[in-house]
Amino acid sequence: MSISLVILFAFCISVGSSLKPTVFPSKSFNVTKDVNVLHNAMKGIGTDEGAIINILTKRSMNQRLRIAEIYSYQRAKSLDFVSQLKDELSGDFKKLVVALMTPPLVYYAEEMHDAMDGLGTDEDAIVEILCTLNNNEIKEMTTFYENLYSRSLKSDIQDDTSSDFQELLLSLLMANREIENKVENDAAVSDAWSFSGYYEEQWIPKEIIFKNIICYRSYPQLRQTFIEFFNLCNYDIEKRIQEMGFSRDFEKGLLQIVKRAKSKSGFFADRLYNNMNDPRTLTRIIVSRSEIDLGDIKQEFKKRYGKELETLIHENTSGDYRDCLLALVST
Repeated sequence: MSISLVILFAFCISVGSSLKPTVFPSKSFNVTKDVNVLHNAMKGIGTDEGAIINILTKRSMNQRLRIAEIYSYQRAKSLDFVSQLKDELSGDFKKLVVALMTPPLVYYAEEMHDAMDGLGTDEDAIVEILCTLNNNEIKEMTTFYENLYSRSLKSDIQDDTSSDFQELLLSLLMANREIENKVENDAAVSDAWSFSGYYEEQWIPKEIIFKNIICYRSYPQLRQTFIEFFNLCNYDIEKRIQEMGFSRDFEKGLLQIVKRAKSKSGFFADRLYNNMNDPRTLTRIIVSRSEIDLGDIKQEFKKRYGKELETLIHENTSGDYRDCLLALVST
Protein backbone atom coordinates (compact mmCIF):
# COMPACT_ATOMS: atom_id res chain seq x y z
CA MET A 1 0.00 0.00 0.00
CA SER A 2 1.42 3.41 -0.95
CA ILE A 3 1.91 6.11 1.65
CA SER A 4 -0.76 8.19 -0.09
CA LEU A 5 -3.29 5.41 0.43
CA VAL A 6 -2.13 4.83 3.98
CA ILE A 7 -2.87 8.48 4.75
CA LEU A 8 -6.49 7.83 3.87
CA PHE A 9 -6.59 5.20 6.58
CA ALA A 10 -4.69 7.25 9.15
CA PHE A 11 -5.98 7.18 12.68
CA CYS A 12 -8.63 9.87 13.22
CA ILE A 13 -10.18 10.82 16.53
CA SER A 14 -12.51 13.74 17.03
CA VAL A 15 -10.47 15.84 19.42
CA GLY A 16 -12.79 17.92 21.56
CA SER A 17 -11.82 21.08 23.34
CA SER A 18 -11.24 19.10 26.55
CA LEU A 19 -8.48 16.99 25.00
CA LYS A 20 -4.95 18.33 25.13
CA PRO A 21 -2.35 16.91 22.74
CA THR A 22 1.35 17.68 22.97
CA VAL A 23 2.13 17.39 19.25
CA PHE A 24 0.42 19.67 16.75
CA PRO A 25 0.63 20.17 13.00
CA SER A 26 3.43 22.60 12.18
CA LYS A 27 1.96 25.89 11.01
CA SER A 28 5.11 26.63 9.00
CA PHE A 29 5.34 23.17 7.46
CA ASN A 30 7.59 23.12 4.40
CA VAL A 31 8.00 19.60 3.15
CA THR A 32 10.83 20.43 0.76
CA LYS A 33 12.84 22.11 3.51
CA ASP A 34 12.24 19.21 5.91
CA VAL A 35 13.30 16.68 3.29
CA ASN A 36 16.54 18.56 2.66
CA VAL A 37 17.35 18.77 6.37
CA LEU A 38 16.64 15.08 6.90
CA HIS A 39 18.67 14.10 3.84
CA ASN A 40 21.65 16.06 5.15
CA ALA A 41 21.17 14.49 8.59
CA MET A 42 21.65 11.00 7.14
CA LYS A 43 24.13 11.43 4.30
CA GLY A 44 27.79 10.62 4.62
CA ILE A 45 29.45 9.25 7.74
CA GLY A 46 27.48 9.64 10.94
CA THR A 47 23.91 10.72 11.60
CA ASP A 48 22.53 13.95 13.00
CA GLU A 49 20.00 12.44 15.40
CA GLY A 50 19.13 15.86 16.79
CA ALA A 51 17.90 17.08 13.41
CA ILE A 52 15.75 13.99 13.01
CA ILE A 53 14.24 14.51 16.47
CA ASN A 54 13.66 18.22 15.94
CA ILE A 55 11.66 17.66 12.76
CA LEU A 56 9.75 14.43 13.34
CA THR A 57 8.57 15.24 16.87
CA LYS A 58 7.22 18.63 15.80
CA ARG A 59 5.16 17.45 12.85
CA SER A 60 1.76 15.76 12.81
CA MET A 61 1.36 12.20 11.55
CA ASN A 62 0.02 13.40 8.18
CA GLN A 63 2.95 15.80 7.84
CA ARG A 64 5.43 13.04 8.66
CA LEU A 65 3.86 10.77 6.06
CA ARG A 66 4.06 13.57 3.51
CA ILE A 67 7.76 13.97 4.32
CA ALA A 68 8.29 10.24 3.83
CA GLU A 69 6.48 10.28 0.50
CA ILE A 70 8.45 13.21 -0.92
CA TYR A 71 11.77 12.04 0.56
CA SER A 72 11.38 8.56 -0.89
CA TYR A 73 10.57 10.01 -4.31
CA GLN A 74 13.22 12.76 -4.44
CA ARG A 75 16.11 11.39 -2.44
CA ALA A 76 16.11 7.69 -1.81
CA LYS A 77 14.77 6.26 -5.07
CA SER A 78 15.53 2.62 -4.30
CA LEU A 79 15.44 3.04 -0.50
CA ASP A 80 12.34 4.55 1.11
CA PHE A 81 12.57 7.02 3.97
CA VAL A 82 11.60 4.64 6.76
CA SER A 83 14.07 2.01 5.52
CA GLN A 84 16.83 4.60 5.55
CA LEU A 85 15.90 5.60 9.11
CA LYS A 86 16.14 1.94 10.10
CA ASP A 87 19.60 1.72 8.55
CA GLU A 88 20.85 4.90 10.24
CA LEU A 89 19.40 4.46 13.74
CA SER A 90 19.49 1.71 16.36
CA GLY A 91 17.96 0.39 19.54
CA ASP A 92 14.95 1.88 21.28
CA PHE A 93 15.48 5.18 19.50
CA LYS A 94 15.09 3.49 16.11
CA LYS A 95 11.89 1.77 17.26
CA LEU A 96 10.52 5.08 18.54
CA VAL A 97 11.24 6.92 15.29
CA VAL A 98 9.78 4.10 13.19
CA ALA A 99 6.65 4.23 15.38
CA LEU A 100 6.38 7.94 14.65
CA MET A 101 6.41 7.11 10.94
CA THR A 102 3.78 4.37 11.15
CA PRO A 103 0.05 5.21 10.75
CA PRO A 104 -1.49 4.51 14.16
CA LEU A 105 -3.86 1.71 13.23
CA VAL A 106 -1.05 -0.07 11.37
CA TYR A 107 1.15 0.50 14.41
CA TYR A 108 -1.49 -0.95 16.73
CA ALA A 109 -1.80 -3.99 14.48
CA GLU A 110 1.97 -4.49 14.70
CA GLU A 111 1.86 -4.06 18.47
CA MET A 112 -0.90 -6.65 18.78
CA HIS A 113 1.22 -9.07 16.75
CA ASP A 114 4.35 -8.40 18.80
CA ALA A 115 2.38 -8.86 22.04
CA MET A 116 1.68 -12.47 21.01
CA ASP A 117 4.81 -13.29 19.03
CA GLY A 118 7.46 -15.55 20.47
CA LEU A 119 7.58 -16.83 24.03
CA GLY A 120 5.08 -15.32 26.42
CA THR A 121 2.17 -12.98 25.83
CA ASP A 122 1.87 -9.33 26.81
CA GLU A 123 -1.72 -9.52 28.00
CA ASP A 124 -1.67 -5.97 29.35
CA ALA A 125 -0.74 -4.54 25.94
CA ILE A 126 -3.54 -6.44 24.21
CA VAL A 127 -6.16 -5.23 26.69
CA GLU A 128 -4.76 -1.68 26.59
CA ILE A 129 -5.15 -1.48 22.82
CA LEU A 130 -8.57 -3.11 22.63
CA CYS A 131 -10.10 -1.03 25.41
CA THR A 132 -8.83 2.33 24.15
CA LEU A 133 -9.83 2.09 20.49
CA ASN A 134 -13.42 2.70 19.46
CA ASN A 135 -15.49 0.19 17.50
CA ASN A 136 -14.55 1.45 14.04
CA GLU A 137 -10.86 1.68 14.93
CA ILE A 138 -10.83 -1.91 16.21
CA LYS A 139 -12.42 -3.12 12.97
CA GLU A 140 -9.93 -1.19 10.81
CA MET A 141 -7.01 -2.35 12.93
CA THR A 142 -8.05 -5.99 12.51
CA THR A 143 -8.18 -5.47 8.74
CA PHE A 144 -4.63 -4.08 8.76
CA TYR A 145 -3.55 -7.03 10.90
CA GLU A 146 -4.86 -9.51 8.38
CA ASN A 147 -3.24 -7.62 5.50
CA LEU A 148 0.11 -7.53 7.32
CA TYR A 149 0.24 -11.12 8.58
CA SER A 150 -2.11 -13.05 6.26
CA ARG A 151 -4.10 -14.40 9.18
CA SER A 152 -6.81 -13.06 11.41
CA LEU A 153 -6.25 -11.35 14.72
CA LYS A 154 -9.08 -13.43 16.15
CA SER A 155 -7.34 -16.70 15.30
CA ASP A 156 -4.05 -15.50 16.78
CA ILE A 157 -5.78 -14.51 20.01
CA GLN A 158 -7.44 -17.92 20.11
CA ASP A 159 -4.09 -19.63 19.57
CA ASP A 160 -2.28 -17.55 22.19
CA THR A 161 -4.80 -17.26 25.03
CA SER A 162 -7.33 -19.51 26.71
CA SER A 163 -10.40 -19.83 28.87
CA ASP A 164 -12.27 -16.81 30.26
CA PHE A 165 -9.50 -14.36 29.39
CA GLN A 166 -9.69 -15.43 25.76
CA GLU A 167 -13.45 -14.84 25.80
CA LEU A 168 -12.87 -11.40 27.30
CA LEU A 169 -10.48 -10.44 24.50
CA LEU A 170 -12.74 -11.84 21.79
CA SER A 171 -15.64 -9.85 23.21
CA LEU A 172 -13.58 -6.67 22.99
CA LEU A 173 -12.45 -7.62 19.49
CA MET A 174 -16.08 -7.89 18.35
CA ALA A 175 -16.22 -4.09 18.62
CA ASN A 176 -19.83 -4.03 19.76
CA ARG A 177 -19.51 -1.58 22.65
CA GLU A 178 -22.50 0.73 22.93
CA ILE A 179 -21.63 4.18 21.57
CA GLU A 180 -24.55 6.13 22.99
CA ASN A 181 -23.23 8.65 25.52
CA LYS A 182 -26.64 9.09 27.14
CA VAL A 183 -26.71 7.31 30.49
CA GLU A 184 -29.67 5.09 31.34
CA ASN A 185 -29.98 5.17 35.13
CA ASP A 186 -32.37 2.20 35.34
CA ALA A 187 -29.98 0.06 33.32
CA ALA A 188 -27.10 1.15 35.54
CA VAL A 189 -29.01 0.08 38.65
CA SER A 190 -29.92 -3.24 37.02
CA ASP A 191 -26.30 -3.92 36.08
CA ALA A 192 -25.16 -2.96 39.57
CA TRP A 193 -27.52 -5.58 40.98
CA SER A 194 -26.10 -8.10 38.52
CA PHE A 195 -22.59 -7.33 39.76
CA SER A 196 -23.74 -7.75 43.34
CA GLY A 197 -24.93 -11.31 42.74
CA TYR A 198 -28.39 -10.81 44.16
CA TYR A 199 -30.25 -10.29 40.91
CA GLU A 200 -32.42 -12.77 39.05
CA GLU A 201 -29.58 -13.50 36.59
CA GLN A 202 -27.45 -15.14 39.29
CA TRP A 203 -27.87 -18.52 37.57
CA ILE A 204 -25.76 -17.20 34.67
CA PRO A 205 -22.02 -17.90 35.13
CA LYS A 206 -20.46 -14.96 36.94
CA GLU A 207 -17.74 -14.58 34.29
CA ILE A 208 -20.35 -14.04 31.58
CA ILE A 209 -22.25 -11.47 33.66
CA PHE A 210 -19.14 -9.37 34.26
CA LYS A 211 -17.78 -9.80 30.73
CA ASN A 212 -21.00 -8.85 28.98
CA ILE A 213 -21.53 -5.70 31.02
CA ILE A 214 -17.93 -4.50 31.04
CA CYS A 215 -17.22 -5.27 27.38
CA TYR A 216 -20.43 -4.00 25.81
CA ARG A 217 -21.72 -1.06 27.84
CA SER A 218 -20.56 2.43 26.85
CA TYR A 219 -17.96 3.94 29.13
CA PRO A 220 -20.28 6.69 30.45
CA GLN A 221 -22.83 3.95 31.21
CA LEU A 222 -20.21 1.91 33.03
CA ARG A 223 -19.19 4.90 35.14
CA GLN A 224 -22.78 5.34 36.28
CA THR A 225 -23.06 1.60 36.93
CA PHE A 226 -19.99 1.70 39.16
CA ILE A 227 -21.55 4.56 41.13
CA GLU A 228 -24.78 2.60 41.54
CA PHE A 229 -22.81 -0.46 42.64
CA PHE A 230 -21.04 1.57 45.31
CA ASN A 231 -24.37 2.96 46.50
CA LEU A 232 -25.75 -0.57 46.68
CA CYS A 233 -22.80 -2.37 48.29
CA ASN A 234 -20.79 0.46 49.88
CA TYR A 235 -17.52 -0.60 48.24
CA ASP A 236 -15.91 -0.21 44.81
CA ILE A 237 -16.39 -2.49 41.83
CA GLU A 238 -12.67 -3.32 41.86
CA LYS A 239 -13.04 -5.02 45.26
CA ARG A 240 -16.00 -6.98 43.95
CA ILE A 241 -14.00 -8.23 40.96
CA GLN A 242 -11.10 -9.23 43.20
CA GLU A 243 -13.31 -11.23 45.57
CA MET A 244 -15.08 -13.18 42.81
CA GLY A 245 -12.40 -15.85 42.44
CA PHE A 246 -11.85 -15.22 38.74
CA SER A 247 -8.76 -16.53 36.97
CA ARG A 248 -5.74 -14.25 37.27
CA ASP A 249 -5.68 -13.00 33.67
CA PHE A 250 -9.46 -12.56 33.50
CA GLU A 251 -9.50 -10.57 36.72
CA LYS A 252 -6.56 -8.43 35.62
CA GLY A 253 -8.21 -7.74 32.26
CA LEU A 254 -11.49 -6.71 33.88
CA LEU A 255 -9.65 -4.37 36.25
CA GLN A 256 -7.84 -2.72 33.35
CA ILE A 257 -11.09 -2.05 31.53
CA VAL A 258 -12.69 -0.70 34.71
CA LYS A 259 -9.76 1.66 35.18
CA ARG A 260 -10.03 2.86 31.59
CA ALA A 261 -13.80 3.34 31.98
CA LYS A 262 -13.36 5.46 35.08
CA SER A 263 -10.66 7.70 33.60
CA LYS A 264 -8.82 7.30 30.30
CA SER A 265 -6.16 9.81 31.36
CA GLY A 266 -5.77 8.04 34.69
CA PHE A 267 -5.52 4.68 32.95
CA PHE A 268 -2.64 5.87 30.76
CA ALA A 269 -0.96 7.74 33.61
CA ASP A 270 -0.85 4.52 35.63
CA ARG A 271 0.36 2.55 32.63
CA LEU A 272 3.21 5.00 32.11
CA TYR A 273 4.20 5.09 35.77
CA ASN A 274 4.24 1.30 36.07
CA ASN A 275 6.17 0.79 32.81
CA MET A 276 8.95 3.35 32.95
CA ASN A 277 11.46 0.57 32.41
CA ASP A 278 9.54 -0.98 29.50
CA PRO A 279 10.49 0.93 26.32
CA ARG A 280 7.85 -0.79 24.24
CA THR A 281 4.95 0.32 26.44
CA LEU A 282 6.48 3.75 26.97
CA THR A 283 6.93 4.24 23.24
CA ARG A 284 3.45 3.00 22.33
CA ILE A 285 1.58 5.23 24.75
CA ILE A 286 3.57 8.40 24.14
CA VAL A 287 3.53 8.06 20.36
CA SER A 288 -0.14 7.05 20.12
CA ARG A 289 -1.48 9.68 22.54
CA SER A 290 0.76 12.62 21.59
CA GLU A 291 -1.69 14.03 19.03
CA ILE A 292 -4.77 13.21 21.11
CA ASP A 293 -4.61 13.70 24.87
CA LEU A 294 -1.05 13.36 26.16
CA GLY A 295 -1.39 16.79 27.78
CA ASP A 296 -4.31 15.47 29.86
CA ILE A 297 -2.34 12.35 30.73
CA LYS A 298 0.58 14.51 31.90
CA GLN A 299 -1.71 16.48 34.21
CA GLU A 300 -3.21 13.31 35.67
CA PHE A 301 0.27 11.82 36.07
CA LYS A 302 1.36 14.83 38.15
CA LYS A 303 -1.81 14.66 40.23
CA ARG A 304 -1.40 10.97 41.00
CA TYR A 305 2.34 10.68 41.47
CA GLY A 306 3.50 14.16 42.47
CA LYS A 307 6.11 14.31 39.71
CA GLU A 308 6.14 15.58 36.16
CA LEU A 309 6.08 12.87 33.50
CA GLU A 310 9.15 14.50 31.95
CA THR A 311 11.06 14.06 35.21
CA LEU A 312 10.50 10.31 35.36
CA ILE A 313 11.31 9.89 31.68
CA HIS A 314 14.56 11.77 32.22
CA GLU A 315 15.42 9.57 35.22
CA ASN A 316 14.57 6.24 33.59
CA THR A 317 15.74 6.60 29.97
CA SER A 318 18.86 7.87 28.23
CA GLY A 319 20.46 9.11 25.05
CA ASP A 320 18.62 9.93 21.85
CA TYR A 321 15.69 7.78 22.97
CA ARG A 322 15.20 10.00 26.01
CA ASP A 323 15.59 13.19 23.98
CA CYS A 324 12.99 12.03 21.48
CA LEU A 325 10.49 11.04 24.18
CA LEU A 326 10.94 14.37 25.95
CA ALA A 327 10.43 16.26 22.69
CA LEU A 328 7.11 14.47 22.21
CA VAL A 329 5.95 14.99 25.78
CA SER A 330 6.94 18.65 26.07
CA THR A 331 4.57 21.17 24.55
